[in-house]
Amino acid sequence: MARKKKKDDATDKRAYERFDHTAPIKYAISDINDYLSALMQNCSEGGMYFESSKALTPGEDIHITRTDVFEGCRAEVRWCRKSASPTEKVFGIGVQYRDPEKCK
Repeated sequence: MARKKKKDDATDKRAYERFDHTAPIKYAISDINDYLSALMQNCSEGGMYFESSKALTPGEDIHITRTDVFEGCRAEVRWCRKSASPTEKVFGIGVQYRDPEKCK
């Protein structure tokens, strides 16, 4: 079961409440049918945060699958940040669903 993330109303301006939930996902850049594995760390009705070994560009359109919940949906990369770890090549990626109804 997903755990509700604490919300500080003074600083958190998100449209949807986030839930901590770790799950494997696969994603592909929309015009390429080469799926890569990643690990979702949290999600909401409007998007998700996941970690991947590949950097993505904000504005990129991707297709995400999570076979335990939904077959797939499109999302826009909103931001991508490299991990602070000097030994790991991990990128944190925030996406916004293009059609949230298909991503439930």
